[in-house]
Amino acid sequence: MRLLLLCNSRLWGGAEKYVVTVARGLAARGHTCFVGAPPGSPTFEAVAAEAHLHGIPFDLGPKLGRRSALDVALHWRAYRRIVRKFLDDLVPAHAIDLVHVQFKKEQLLATPAAAEMGVPVVWTEHGPLPRLFALAPLALRRYRREAQRAERILCVSRHVHIDLAAHGVTGAGIQVCHNGIQIPARPGPRERMQARLALGLEPHHFSVGCTGRLVRIKGQRYLLEAASRARPRIPGLRLVLVGDGPERAALELLAHQLDLAGITMFPGMRDDVEALLPAFDVYASPSLSEGLPLAVLEAMAAERPVIGTRVGGTPEALADGAAGVLIEPGQAGPLASALERLFHEPRLRGELGAVARKRVIERFSIEGMIAATEAAFLAAGGAAVRPTVAVAS
Repeated sequence: MRLLLLCNSRLWGGAEKYVVTVARGLAARGHTCFVGAPPGSPTFEAVAAEAHLHGIPFDLGPKLGRRSALDVALHWRAYRRIVRKFLDDLVPAHAIDLVHVQFKKEQLLATPAAAEMGVPVVWTEHGPLPRLFALAPLALRRYRREAQRAERILCVSRHVHIDLAAHGVTGAGIQVCHNGIQIPARPGPRERMQARLALGLEPHHFSVGCTGRLVRIKGQRYLLEAASRARPRIPGLRLVLVGDGPERAALELLAHQLDLAGITMFPGMRDDVEALLPAFDVYASPSLSEGLPLAVLEAMAAERPVIGTRVGGTPEALADGAAGVLIEPGQAGPLASALERLFHEPRLRGELGAVARKRVIERFSIEGMIAATEAAFLAAGGAAVRPTVAVAS
Protein backbone atom coordinates (compact mmCIF):
# COMPACT_ATOMS: atom_id res chain seq x y z
CA MET A 1 0.00 0.00 0.00
CA ARG A 2 0.96 3.63 -0.50
CA LEU A 3 0.18 5.35 2.78
CA LEU A 4 -0.05 8.98 3.89
CA LEU A 5 0.36 9.46 7.64
CA LEU A 6 -0.53 12.92 8.92
CA CYS A 7 0.98 14.30 12.13
CA ASN A 8 0.21 18.01 12.60
CA SER A 9 2.35 18.50 15.70
CA ARG A 10 5.54 20.33 16.64
CA LEU A 11 5.88 18.37 19.88
CA TRP A 12 7.76 15.13 20.47
CA GLY A 13 5.76 12.76 22.62
CA GLY A 14 4.20 9.33 22.48
CA ALA A 15 1.86 10.04 19.57
CA GLU A 16 4.60 11.58 17.45
CA LYS A 17 6.97 8.69 18.18
CA TYR A 18 4.15 6.31 17.27
CA VAL A 19 3.78 7.86 13.81
CA VAL A 20 7.46 7.47 13.02
CA THR A 21 7.52 3.94 14.45
CA VAL A 22 4.48 2.84 12.44
CA ALA A 23 5.84 4.37 9.23
CA ARG A 24 9.22 2.73 9.76
CA GLY A 25 7.64 -0.65 10.55
CA LEU A 26 5.28 -0.60 7.58
CA ALA A 27 8.05 0.50 5.22
CA ALA A 28 10.05 -2.51 6.40
CA ARG A 29 7.07 -4.67 5.38
CA GLY A 30 7.14 -3.29 1.85
CA HIS A 31 4.66 -0.43 2.05
CA THR A 32 5.48 3.07 0.80
CA CYS A 33 5.00 5.64 3.56
CA PHE A 34 4.67 9.40 3.22
CA VAL A 35 4.54 11.36 6.48
CA GLY A 36 3.02 14.83 6.55
CA ALA A 37 4.38 16.93 9.41
CA PRO A 38 5.38 20.56 10.06
CA PRO A 39 8.81 21.36 8.58
CA GLY A 40 11.43 21.53 11.32
CA SER A 41 9.30 19.55 13.78
CA PRO A 42 10.84 16.55 15.57
CA THR A 43 8.57 14.24 13.55
CA PHE A 44 9.66 15.76 10.24
CA GLU A 45 13.32 15.57 11.23
CA ALA A 46 12.97 11.95 12.36
CA VAL A 47 11.35 11.01 9.05
CA ALA A 48 14.06 12.84 7.09
CA ALA A 49 16.66 10.66 8.80
CA GLU A 50 14.99 7.49 7.52
CA ALA A 51 16.09 6.46 4.03
CA HIS A 52 12.87 4.57 3.26
CA LEU A 53 10.40 7.24 4.44
CA HIS A 54 9.19 10.33 2.61
CA GLY A 55 8.57 13.55 4.53
CA ILE A 56 5.92 15.95 3.21
CA PRO A 57 5.52 19.50 4.63
CA PHE A 58 2.13 19.68 6.37
CA ASP A 59 1.38 22.43 8.88
CA LEU A 60 -2.07 23.42 10.14
CA GLY A 61 -0.79 25.46 13.07
CA PRO A 62 -1.49 24.56 16.71
CA LYS A 63 -3.37 21.36 17.48
CA LEU A 64 -7.06 21.73 18.22
CA GLY A 65 -7.70 22.85 21.78
CA ARG A 66 -9.55 25.47 23.79
CA ARG A 67 -7.12 28.20 22.70
CA SER A 68 -7.19 27.31 19.01
CA ALA A 69 -10.85 26.27 18.70
CA LEU A 70 -12.09 29.80 17.99
CA ASP A 71 -9.51 30.30 15.26
CA VAL A 72 -10.53 27.02 13.62
CA ALA A 73 -14.22 27.92 13.85
CA LEU A 74 -13.71 31.40 12.36
CA HIS A 75 -11.47 30.15 9.55
CA TRP A 76 -13.01 26.74 8.95
CA ARG A 77 -13.48 27.20 5.21
CA ALA A 78 -9.91 28.46 4.78
CA TYR A 79 -8.54 25.45 6.65
CA ARG A 80 -10.65 23.11 4.54
CA ARG A 81 -9.31 24.66 1.34
CA ILE A 82 -5.74 24.24 2.59
CA VAL A 83 -6.26 20.58 3.42
CA ARG A 84 -8.18 19.83 0.22
CA LYS A 85 -5.46 21.42 -1.92
CA PHE A 86 -2.82 19.48 0.00
CA LEU A 87 -4.61 16.20 -0.72
CA ASP A 88 -5.49 17.19 -4.30
CA ASP A 89 -1.80 17.77 -5.00
CA LEU A 90 -0.50 14.72 -3.13
CA VAL A 91 -2.98 11.86 -3.51
CA PRO A 92 -3.01 11.57 -7.33
CA ALA A 93 0.69 12.36 -7.70
CA HIS A 94 1.73 9.58 -5.34
CA ALA A 95 -1.22 7.20 -5.85
CA ILE A 96 -2.08 7.27 -2.14
CA ASP A 97 -4.20 4.26 -1.09
CA LEU A 98 -5.03 5.34 2.47
CA VAL A 99 -4.75 8.37 4.77
CA HIS A 100 -3.92 7.84 8.44
CA VAL A 101 -4.59 10.69 10.91
CA GLN A 102 -3.78 11.19 14.60
CA PHE A 103 -5.11 14.44 16.02
CA LYS A 104 -8.48 16.15 16.16
CA LYS A 105 -7.71 19.05 13.82
CA GLU A 106 -6.70 16.87 10.90
CA GLN A 107 -9.37 14.30 11.74
CA LEU A 108 -12.05 16.95 11.31
CA LEU A 109 -10.45 18.53 8.23
CA ALA A 110 -8.71 15.75 6.32
CA THR A 111 -11.35 13.05 6.80
CA PRO A 112 -14.12 14.70 4.75
CA ALA A 113 -11.66 15.85 2.08
CA ALA A 114 -10.18 12.36 1.67
CA ALA A 115 -13.61 10.73 1.76
CA GLU A 116 -14.82 13.03 -1.03
CA MET A 117 -11.84 11.85 -3.08
CA GLY A 118 -12.69 8.21 -2.42
CA VAL A 119 -9.59 7.59 -0.30
CA PRO A 120 -10.15 5.51 2.85
CA VAL A 121 -9.21 7.10 6.16
CA VAL A 122 -8.02 5.46 9.38
CA TRP A 123 -7.77 7.28 12.71
CA THR A 124 -5.62 6.43 15.68
CA GLU A 125 -6.97 7.70 18.98
CA HIS A 126 -4.09 8.16 21.42
CA GLY A 127 -6.13 9.17 24.44
CA PRO A 128 -9.59 10.01 25.75
CA LEU A 129 -11.51 12.80 24.05
CA PRO A 130 -10.43 16.26 25.25
CA ARG A 131 -12.57 18.40 27.56
CA LEU A 132 -13.12 20.74 24.63
CA PHE A 133 -15.83 18.40 23.37
CA ALA A 134 -17.68 18.57 26.68
CA LEU A 135 -17.54 22.37 26.55
CA ALA A 136 -18.41 22.68 22.85
CA PRO A 137 -21.30 20.40 21.79
CA LEU A 138 -21.00 21.59 18.19
CA ALA A 139 -17.41 20.35 18.06
CA LEU A 140 -18.48 16.97 19.48
CA ARG A 141 -21.24 16.64 16.90
CA ARG A 142 -18.82 17.37 14.08
CA TYR A 143 -16.37 14.86 15.52
CA ARG A 144 -19.08 12.20 15.68
CA ARG A 145 -20.09 12.94 12.10
CA GLU A 146 -16.55 12.62 10.78
CA ALA A 147 -16.03 9.43 12.80
CA GLN A 148 -18.70 7.84 10.61
CA ARG A 149 -16.51 8.44 7.55
CA ALA A 150 -13.45 6.67 8.99
CA GLU A 151 -13.02 3.09 7.80
CA ARG A 152 -11.24 2.18 11.03
CA ILE A 153 -10.56 3.86 14.37
CA LEU A 154 -7.62 2.33 16.21
CA CYS A 155 -7.59 2.84 19.99
CA VAL A 156 -4.25 2.49 21.78
CA SER A 157 -5.94 0.99 24.86
CA ARG A 158 -9.23 -0.45 26.08
CA HIS A 159 -9.77 2.74 28.07
CA VAL A 160 -9.74 4.83 24.89
CA HIS A 161 -12.19 2.39 23.27
CA ILE A 162 -14.53 2.70 26.25
CA ASP A 163 -14.25 6.49 26.19
CA LEU A 164 -15.29 6.61 22.53
CA ALA A 165 -18.29 4.40 23.27
CA ALA A 166 -19.28 6.74 26.09
CA HIS A 167 -19.37 9.53 23.50
CA GLY A 168 -21.56 7.50 21.15
CA VAL A 169 -18.88 6.25 18.75
CA THR A 170 -19.14 2.45 18.49
CA GLY A 171 -19.12 -0.32 15.92
CA ALA A 172 -17.06 -3.01 14.21
CA GLY A 173 -14.78 -0.40 12.68
CA ILE A 174 -13.36 0.50 16.10
CA GLN A 175 -10.70 -1.77 17.55
CA VAL A 176 -7.99 -1.78 20.19
CA CYS A 177 -4.50 -1.70 18.70
CA HIS A 178 -2.08 -1.46 21.60
CA ASN A 179 0.96 0.75 21.50
CA GLY A 180 4.13 -1.26 21.20
CA ILE A 181 7.83 -0.69 21.78
CA GLN A 182 11.10 -2.20 20.66
CA ILE A 183 12.09 -4.61 23.43
CA PRO A 184 15.71 -3.97 24.46
CA ALA A 185 18.07 -6.57 25.82
CA ARG A 186 17.56 -7.20 29.52
CA PRO A 187 19.77 -4.67 31.36
CA GLY A 188 22.38 -6.16 33.65
CA PRO A 189 24.64 -4.80 36.41
CA ARG A 190 27.00 -3.22 33.88
CA GLU A 191 24.22 -1.25 32.15
CA ARG A 192 22.88 -0.16 35.53
CA MET A 193 26.30 1.05 36.68
CA GLN A 194 26.90 2.96 33.43
CA ALA A 195 23.47 4.61 33.62
CA ARG A 196 23.98 5.69 37.21
CA LEU A 197 27.43 7.08 36.42
CA ALA A 198 25.95 9.05 33.52
CA LEU A 199 23.48 10.69 35.93
CA GLY A 200 25.98 11.18 38.76
CA LEU A 201 24.19 8.75 41.08
CA GLU A 202 26.11 7.19 43.97
CA PRO A 203 25.65 3.53 45.00
CA HIS A 204 23.70 4.52 48.13
CA HIS A 205 21.24 6.75 46.26
CA PHE A 206 17.65 5.57 45.88
CA SER A 207 16.70 6.98 42.50
CA VAL A 208 13.17 7.65 41.29
CA GLY A 209 12.89 8.40 37.59
CA CYS A 210 10.21 9.98 35.45
CA THR A 211 10.52 10.60 31.70
CA GLY A 212 8.36 12.61 29.33
CA ARG A 213 7.18 16.09 28.49
CA LEU A 214 7.08 18.52 31.40
CA VAL A 215 3.43 19.54 31.13
CA ARG A 216 0.69 19.78 33.73
CA ILE A 217 -1.20 16.71 32.57
CA LYS A 218 1.83 14.52 33.26
CA GLY A 219 1.55 15.36 36.97
CA GLN A 220 5.24 15.74 37.85
CA ARG A 221 4.35 18.25 40.57
CA TYR A 222 2.71 15.42 42.56
CA LEU A 223 5.94 13.43 42.36
CA LEU A 224 7.84 16.39 43.82
CA GLU A 225 5.26 16.78 46.59
CA ALA A 226 5.38 13.04 47.30
CA ALA A 227 9.17 13.11 47.47
CA SER A 228 9.00 15.95 49.95
CA ARG A 229 6.76 13.87 52.22
CA ALA A 230 8.75 10.66 51.84
CA ARG A 231 12.25 12.13 52.02
CA PRO A 232 12.69 11.80 55.81
CA ARG A 233 12.06 8.05 55.53
CA ILE A 234 14.06 7.39 52.33
CA PRO A 235 17.78 8.05 52.92
CA GLY A 236 19.63 8.94 49.75
CA LEU A 237 16.50 9.78 47.78
CA ARG A 238 17.15 11.27 44.33
CA LEU A 239 14.63 12.38 41.70
CA VAL A 240 15.41 12.41 37.99
CA LEU A 241 12.86 14.20 35.76
CA VAL A 242 13.98 13.60 32.20
CA GLY A 243 12.35 15.77 29.54
CA ASP A 244 11.44 19.35 28.83
CA GLY A 245 8.35 21.46 28.33
CA PRO A 246 6.41 24.53 29.44
CA GLU A 247 6.22 23.39 33.08
CA ARG A 248 9.96 23.07 33.58
CA ALA A 249 10.48 26.46 35.23
CA ALA A 250 7.48 25.93 37.54
CA LEU A 251 8.72 22.47 38.51
CA GLU A 252 12.22 23.75 39.21
CA LEU A 253 10.74 26.50 41.39
CA LEU A 254 8.58 23.97 43.23
CA ALA A 255 11.61 21.76 43.84
CA HIS A 256 13.37 24.78 45.36
CA GLN A 257 10.35 25.67 47.51
CA LEU A 258 10.10 22.09 48.79
CA ASP A 259 13.84 22.04 49.58
CA LEU A 260 14.36 19.34 46.95
CA ALA A 261 16.64 21.28 44.61
CA GLY A 262 19.71 19.48 45.89
CA ILE A 263 18.30 16.01 45.23
CA THR A 264 16.35 16.65 42.00
CA MET A 265 17.86 16.48 38.53
CA PHE A 266 16.38 18.00 35.36
CA PRO A 267 18.57 16.51 32.58
CA GLY A 268 16.33 17.97 29.87
CA MET A 269 15.47 16.21 26.63
CA ARG A 270 17.65 13.14 26.08
CA ASP A 271 17.93 10.80 23.12
CA ASP A 272 19.35 8.04 25.32
CA VAL A 273 16.38 7.47 27.64
CA GLU A 274 16.49 3.71 27.07
CA ALA A 275 20.09 3.65 28.30
CA LEU A 276 19.22 5.77 31.37
CA LEU A 277 16.26 3.69 32.60
CA PRO A 278 18.37 1.01 34.34
CA ALA A 279 19.69 3.75 36.66
CA PHE A 280 16.32 4.06 38.38
CA ASP A 281 15.34 2.03 41.44
CA VAL A 282 11.72 2.99 40.79
CA TYR A 283 9.95 4.55 37.82
CA ALA A 284 7.05 6.89 38.58
CA SER A 285 4.27 7.92 36.21
CA PRO A 286 2.06 10.44 38.07
CA SER A 287 -0.03 11.38 34.99
CA LEU A 288 -3.53 12.82 35.22
CA SER A 289 -4.56 11.45 31.81
CA GLU A 290 -3.10 8.89 29.39
CA GLY A 291 -3.90 6.75 26.40
CA LEU A 292 -1.31 4.00 26.75
CA PRO A 293 1.97 5.64 27.83
CA LEU A 294 5.04 4.56 25.89
CA ALA A 295 7.21 5.81 28.75
CA VAL A 296 5.63 3.29 31.12
CA LEU A 297 6.09 0.47 28.61
CA GLU A 298 9.75 1.45 28.17
CA ALA A 299 10.32 1.41 31.94
CA MET A 300 8.64 -2.00 32.18
CA ALA A 301 10.84 -3.34 29.37
CA ALA A 302 13.88 -2.12 31.33
CA GLU A 303 12.62 -4.26 34.24
CA ARG A 304 11.96 -1.25 36.45
CA PRO A 305 9.23 -1.42 39.12
CA VAL A 306 6.60 1.13 38.09
CA ILE A 307 4.28 3.28 40.16
CA GLY A 308 1.48 4.47 37.90
CA THR A 309 -1.81 6.28 38.27
CA ARG A 310 -5.20 4.74 37.56
CA VAL A 311 -5.74 6.71 34.38
CA GLY A 312 -6.15 5.71 30.74
CA GLY A 313 -4.29 2.59 29.69
CA THR A 314 -1.81 2.58 32.58
CA PRO A 315 -3.79 0.00 34.63
CA GLU A 316 -4.02 -2.11 31.46
CA ALA A 317 -0.24 -1.92 30.99
CA LEU A 318 0.36 -2.83 34.64
CA ALA A 319 -2.17 -5.69 34.58
CA ASP A 320 -4.37 -3.89 37.12
CA GLY A 321 -1.55 -3.87 39.66
CA ALA A 322 0.00 -7.30 39.05
CA ALA A 323 2.92 -5.75 37.15
CA GLY A 324 3.30 -2.53 39.12
CA VAL A 325 1.83 -0.34 41.84
CA LEU A 326 -1.31 1.62 41.00
CA ILE A 327 -2.41 4.77 42.85
CA GLU A 328 -5.08 7.39 42.37
CA PRO A 329 -4.07 10.44 40.30
CA GLY A 330 -3.54 13.95 41.62
CA GLN A 331 -2.63 12.89 45.16
CA ALA A 332 0.84 13.13 46.66
CA GLY A 333 0.06 11.05 49.76
CA PRO A 334 -0.52 7.67 48.07
CA LEU A 335 2.49 8.25 45.83
CA ALA A 336 4.68 8.97 48.85
CA SER A 337 3.45 5.78 50.54
CA ALA A 338 4.18 3.74 47.42
CA LEU A 339 7.72 5.16 47.23
CA GLU A 340 8.35 4.31 50.88
CA ARG A 341 7.00 0.79 50.44
CA LEU A 342 9.22 0.04 47.45
CA PHE A 343 12.24 1.55 49.20
CA HIS A 344 11.78 -0.82 52.13
CA GLU A 345 10.99 -3.89 49.98
CA PRO A 346 13.81 -4.50 47.48
CA ARG A 347 12.55 -8.02 46.84
CA LEU A 348 9.19 -6.64 45.75
CA ARG A 349 10.96 -4.21 43.43
CA GLY A 350 12.72 -7.11 41.75
CA GLU A 351 9.54 -9.17 41.44
CA LEU A 352 7.54 -6.30 39.94
CA GLY A 353 10.30 -5.47 37.49
CA ALA A 354 10.50 -9.08 36.26
CA VAL A 355 6.72 -9.38 35.84
CA ALA A 356 6.61 -6.01 34.05
CA ARG A 357 9.24 -6.98 31.50
CA LYS A 358 7.54 -10.33 30.81
CA ARG A 359 4.22 -8.57 30.25
CA VAL A 360 5.65 -6.06 27.77
CA ILE A 361 7.31 -8.83 25.78
CA GLU A 362 4.05 -10.78 25.61
CA ARG A 363 1.55 -7.96 25.07
CA PHE A 364 3.18 -4.72 23.92
CA SER A 365 5.90 -5.49 21.41
CA ILE A 366 6.47 -3.27 18.40
CA GLU A 367 6.12 -6.31 16.13
CA GLY A 368 2.62 -6.98 17.43
CA MET A 369 1.61 -3.34 17.01
CA ILE A 370 2.89 -3.12 13.43
CA ALA A 371 1.22 -6.40 12.45
CA ALA A 372 -2.13 -5.30 13.90
CA THR A 373 -1.87 -1.87 12.28
CA GLU A 374 -1.01 -3.36 8.90
CA ALA A 375 -3.99 -5.72 9.12
CA ALA A 376 -6.28 -2.80 9.94
CA PHE A 377 -4.94 -0.74 7.03
CA LEU A 378 -5.37 -3.63 4.59
CA ALA A 379 -8.92 -4.20 5.80
CA ALA A 380 -9.71 -0.48 5.55
CA GLY A 381 -8.45 -0.43 2.00
CA GLY A 382 -10.78 -3.30 1.13
CA ALA A 383 -14.10 -4.05 2.77
CA ALA A 384 -15.50 -0.92 4.38
CA VAL A 385 -16.58 -1.84 7.92
CA ARG A 386 -17.19 1.66 9.23
CA PRO A 387 -17.66 2.84 12.81
CA THR A 388 -21.22 3.65 13.78
CA VAL A 389 -22.28 6.67 15.79
CA ALA A 390 -25.35 7.02 17.96
CA VAL A 391 -27.78 9.75 16.96
CA ALA A 392 -26.90 12.92 18.84
CA SER A 393 -29.55 14.12 21.23
